[in-house]
Amino acid sequence: MKPITIIWALFTILFFCLGILHLLASNRNIAPFEIKDKGSAKKIMGIPIHTGLENFVIDFNSYIEAQNKSNRTNNRLSALGYFAASLMAILSMLLTIKGIWPFE
Repeated sequence: MKPITIIWALFTILFFCLGILHLLASNRNIAPFEIKDKGSAKKIMGIPIHTGLENFVIDFNSYIEAQNKSNRTNNRLSALGYFAASLMAILSMLLTIKGIWPFE
């Protein structure tokens, strides 16, 4: 087997593994932010709690959801790119093997 064939085989494995890692990463999410009620506590570190904190939580959770969606999309596109690169590396590897390419 030619050394170039081995190199293409290594690239195939590398790109495929990176695709799997990005596919797995696309399923991970940041958990939404929650305020835990401590009974009758009306202050945090001496500062009174008011509706501003509730509005912050709503806005912050919207931001987290947008980030989760963006991360999911980016990781899936990256996985698709790596799988395409893996396919190209397989084809390149096959082209280095004598007798596989029909136009020799």
